[in-house]
Order: sequence, then structure tokens, then C-alpha cells
Amino acid sequence: MVAAYLDMLDSTDLHDGDAEPGLRQQLQQFLKSSRHYSPERTLARLPEDRLFVERALVLSRLGRHEHALGLLVFSVASLSRAEQYCVENLAQRPDVFVLLLKLLVSPPPADVIDNEAEEIRAGRLEFPGAAAQPTEQTRVQIHRQCVGHLLSTHSQSIPVAEALPLLPADMSFSHDMFVYLRSQLCTLDQDMRTKNVVRGLAAAEDLQARRQLSYLQSNSVVVSETRVCPDCLKRIGSGTAFVIVPSKRAKGHVVVHYSCWQRGQSVARATNGREASDVSTVSIEKISAGSDVESPAMPRVEIKWA
Repeated sequence: MVAAYLDMLDSTDLHDGDAEPGLRQQLQQFLKSSRHYSPERTLARLPEDRLFVERALVLSRLGRHEHALGLLVFSVASLSRAEQYCVENLAQRPDVFVLLLKLLVSPPPADVIDNEAEEIRAGRLEFPGAAAQPTEQTRVQIHRQCVGHLLSTHSQSIPVAEALPLLPADMSFSHDMFVYLRSQLCTLDQDMRTKNVVRGLAAAEDLQARRQLSYLQSNSVVVSETRVCPDCLKRIGSGTAFVIVPSKRAKGHVVVHYSCWQRGQSVARATNGREASDVSTVSIEKISAGSDVESPAMPRVEIKWA
């Protein structure tokens, strides 16, 4: 399909400076939206001395955004196309506007933009609103005006930390710069306020967690060699698995063997169909013979019946 378009364009001998007919518009739309062509092969097939817009579209598909923007700025000499390119590729490359600023403020060396370098440096390109062969000073002025326009129009897409180091020291403080800096300061102030709110919520959550931890740590039990299981009346010895469960009779929590607790749950399910759905802590404690050892802090234990 691309080869057919190129053959038809060769036969009509169209150039970038001419008014773009429907044929080139169709080719550009195809290159922009279609996935049924090879960008590498298409790039090799495109001529290097014309069809720069189409070449930029293929380069964007390859992720070579800086090269594509260089073609639009220097070869096509259309700053509006370069701006639209950034808008369309912002999701794919978030710093695409920063790339455009770099090109406008600090143009690449003469051998970077394909084979158009010498003609670019000779002033062949026509800039909107400028003479047919603008001087270097005119080009710099136009580019700086475009920089101010981009900063004020797309301020949310151009981080101030990346934009300010790029700006030349002799660049005038225009209204566009004022709009951009005011927008960035408002954004930074809003971000700071948001971070303070998040920090306050995190501190409150941390305090609440500390209080809950302190409460749970205070609700601990002491297991010794003389402690017996209230179910089987056997001692809870060294290396025994046990469970802490609430007790109405003891008005607190009691320690029972894990096997006894399991057996009790089986009996409960068999008799009335109730099933314990949550047991918070099952611990295995190593108790030294002849000594009372306080177990690690036990969380509050609740048994919820289904």
C-alpha cells in the first residue's frame, strides 16, 4: 500500500512546499493509523529530500521522536506541526514537549537532520511569517516565541525543573513566561498542600496503629510448666501448640491445647452446625523447665460463629 502511494506521488512530482492534495493526506492518515505496514521498510523506501511529514510519522512509530521533531522543525519548517506532533505523542512519550524545547533552544549539529543540514544552515527553509530566507537572528526570535507559546499553552506537560535549565540566560521575560511560572507555582503549591494532607493522614494512621498495637501487646498471657489445659486437664508443656480463646467463665482468655480446640470445633459443627470462622492466634511456645516465661504479646482473640 505504501509503495503504491509513493509511486503515485512520484508520478505527480509533489514537494513539501506545495499545497498538500488529497493523495498525501491519505498517505499521512494511513501511516498514522494503520498497523499493516513495516516502519523500517517504509522508512528505507521514503525519499530523503522530500516527504518529511510522512517520514516524521514513520519515525514516531519507531519511537524516534527527537528525530521526527527535528524534521518537522527544520525540514518542514512548521512549528504548528511540531506542536501537534507533541500533543498526539504525549501519552507515548511524556517528555516529548521537553524534546521540542531542546530543539528550539539548542538546535542539533548540522549533520543530524538527515541530508538537509547544509540547506537548513543556508536558510533555505521558509518560516511562517518570516522572509523567504530568514537570518539566524530571525530564526532564533521565532523559535523563542514558539518556546514561550509552548510553555504557556502546555504548562502541565512541561516540568519546570526540566524547562528552566534549557532556557537561555538572555531570553526575555515575556507574558508567556509569566503565565507558565505562575501555573507551575500554583501546581507546586497544590502538590505541597496535598502532600501535607497525606502526611497528616499517615501520621494519624500510624498513631492509631501504635495505640492498637499497645492494646494488643498488653493483652498477653503467661505460660509456665504448671499451666494446664482446662479441657483435657493436662499440662501445656514445652513445645506444645496452644490456642488462646475467650472464656466467659474466666472473664478473659484461656489457653487450651490446639488439638483440644480442634476437637471442640468438630463437636460444635457436628451438634449444631456452627463453625468457627476466625481464630486470630495459634502459637507454639518453647517453655523452659522450671521457669515462668511470658509469651510474646498476644493479639486480641475473637471467635466469630457463622
